[in-house]
Amino acid sequence: MPLAVFTNGIETIYRQAIAAKASRAAAHASRTETTGLFGAVKIVAALAWSDMRHRYVRSLLGPFWMSIQMAIMVAVLGSVIGHFSNASAVSRLPMLALSLTAWTFLNGVVLDATTALQNSASLIKDRALPPVIFLLQCSFRQALFALHNLTVPLILWLATPAKLTGALAALPGLALFIVCTLGLSLVLGALATRFRDIKPIIESTLTLAFLSSPIIWTPEMIDRGSTIMRFNPLTHLFAVWREPLASGHLATTSAVYVLVCLAMLTAAAAVAIVHLRKAAFWI
Repeated sequence: MPLAVFTNGIETIYRQAIAAKASRAAAHASRTETTGLFGAVKIVAALAWSDMRHRYVRSLLGPFWMSIQMAIMVAVLGSVIGHFSNASAVSRLPMLALSLTAWTFLNGVVLDATTALQNSASLIKDRALPPVIFLLQCSFRQALFALHNLTVPLILWLATPAKLTGALAALPGLALFIVCTLGLSLVLGALATRFRDIKPIIESTLTLAFLSSPIIWTPEMIDRGSTIMRFNPLTHLFAVWREPLASGHLATTSAVYVLVCLAMLTAAAAVAIVHLRKAAFWI
């Protein structure tokens, strides 16, 4: 008699566990079907906006503290870099501010992506939300911060003799820059979640990339035929929107280089999205 009671109890527990697992799977499937692309974008935008509000709660200036920090950085670096070139330091400030804003966006998106899935592990497991949402959240959040930082280059362009000669021509290159940043965050975010020792490698690589790329310095300061200028992806990624902005035309070499990199990132991001379905087992 006790053995039969024990057996019936074990069977009941297993049936309840199987039923609970089936209900969770059905809820996940229905949520995935009903969410769709538009629903996912709404979730990502809401999460990013909530992050920004939470970060600057009870702050007097809110995210404009970043704009002040950016203005100080541009003033200091502009005064230093002005001694390395014969051109006027004041005329370089708007492009320097815009380059630093773009780099801050790229750097922030990639670094946030390396820890996004670990930080959102409970939502991924309990709410059955797609992991890719939290990687896209990094891009939306950093885009909001970049919009505040854009006030610095805009003010400098209005206050200095520098003119925007190719703002419309720079828009396609800027779109390529943003899409490449998004693809890079998806790939590196998935890798950093699967292999935890990749995160410090990414951090050190970003520091090296910042120093070896024409962000705070300009290509005119070194030989354009150097290895760094020819094979550094960031050189061409910044050139596709900076050169049209400064001169109104774009070098074909940079456009082809970025398009090839974008194709490779697209393929890698597609593979990463497929493997992100297993992210719950990695976290």
